[in-house]
Amino acid sequence: GHRLTVVDLPGIYSLTAHSEDEIIARNALLEERPDVVVDIVDASNLGRNLYLALQLLELGAPLVLALNMSDRLQARGHQVDLELLSQQLRCPVVTTVGHRKEGIHDLLQAIVNRAASGEGGWQPQPIGYGPEIEREIQALDGLIAEKANPLDGFPSRWLAIKLLENDEEIHRHIRHRAGNAEEILSGVRRSAARLRHMLGHSSEVSIAKQRYDVVGQICSATLRYTEDHRPALSDRIDNILLHRGLSIPIFLILMFLVFELTFTLGEPLVAALEAAFAGLSEIVHRLAPGQSALKSLVADGIIGGVGGVVVFLPNIFILFLALAVLEDSGYMARAAFLMDRVMHKIGLQGKSFIPMLVGFGCTVPAIMATRTLESRKDRLTTMLVLPLMSCGARLPIYAMLIPAFFPQAWQGVMLWLIYTIGIVLAVVVAKGLRSTLFRGEATPFVMELPPYHWPTWSGLLLHAWQRAWLYLKKAGTIILGISILMWALTSFPRKEVFDSPT
Repeated sequence: GHRLTVVDLPGIYSLTAHSEDEIIARNALLEERPDVVVDIVDASNLGRNLYLALQLLELGAPLVLALNMSDRLQARGHQVDLELLSQQLRCPVVTTVGHRKEGIHDLLQAIVNRAASGEGGWQPQPIGYGPEIEREIQALDGLIAEKANPLDGFPSRWLAIKLLENDEEIHRHIRHRAGNAEEILSGVRRSAARLRHMLGHSSEVSIAKQRYDVVGQICSATLRYTEDHRPALSDRIDNILLHRGLSIPIFLILMFLVFELTFTLGEPLVAALEAAFAGLSEIVHRLAPGQSALKSLVADGIIGGVGGVVVFLPNIFILFLALAVLEDSGYMARAAFLMDRVMHKIGLQGKSFIPMLVGFGCTVPAIMATRTLESRKDRLTTMLVLPLMSCGARLPIYAMLIPAFFPQAWQGVMLWLIYTIGIVLAVVVAKGLRSTLFRGEATPFVMELPPYHWPTWSGLLLHAWQRAWLYLKKAGTIILGISILMWALTSFPRKEVFDSPT
């Protein structure tokens, strides 16, 4: 057998570092130099995803290409000539269906073969950019090569391309570490000016256009249409869910249904858990007659305290299960797209909506999710308004207070209103922050909308259970400790003799 160490890097579309994810992923590739790089692409959107594969091959990465979700490609009436695609990219190509675990063995075998074949070394595979761009690349290549290994042996041609793409990280490295940095950067400025004059676009746009031309040629040669070619189901669904007049009402209705189901389905389960903990406490009282401190600790402190929180686990689980359905089905990305217009008016972008939505579960992972935002101002603004989102820890409080003040018919509506008010406040605060402390232009919104698909029960239950388990861990640690402390404060010192009123 073989022992493999797998490092899962953030999903990116390009090696030109603009966002934190792209910087982390690229630095890991450049610094660690793994034996094999597996590029997992969406087979149903091959033209979009081969762009990164070309960049990895230019860098010299020992690549294995995994065409995931190949079942969707076939469902749309497409076929890929795997042998021809492998020949054109000069790397192994494997088809997989991740949610059904199909093709995993073939992928592992391709990885092992790639590493063991002796071809695992980093060997750049250049692509042609046309005579005008190639002339400038070669000129910069010569300038960079004059100073040996300015960036730890990275290919000088690759560095020249990155400089023409205006990659800030590479510019910074050249400026700090190359002996002829000023000469190189002056050459970059002259080359960029000549390319803009000749091609009518910036050097960055011209290089990207040439790459997409190569990707288009590869797709034209390797992608086949079968007789049953038909429009994608996702496009037909989007005609309704992203309709100009219907999209926002549909989104609000879906959010309302999520919160309504949280109460409606959770209420009988909560009642059953309350009865179970009450019965357990009664059993403790019967088994240990008298007024001992141990009995009071177990029955009132532990069972009463922790049980009072655990009984709301069904509400937590149902909420996260419903959100997992929206996320795994592909609708959550559409929600970010729908909210982009609103978010743009407050100086943010649609991507900021996703951390805010994650904040309904827990603020900590929501803050971590802001790393996908390209702008530092967007990240800080989003972080500061996230506490206004009602996280899962607040749901038990709502579940306790709402039934105490409102009839059952209004409970789902009030919960929806509480969450909606939090969103409105977050919008107002974000607008204020972007108008004062973090003033500046909003970042353009770019997001790929994944195709719709049926979520798997295993995936849904796993997502919901992971979040519910975090809640249970809090109940078994922090809440347990606080319950015992509160029991001690209310029980001691215990007065044994009481004075009668005179």
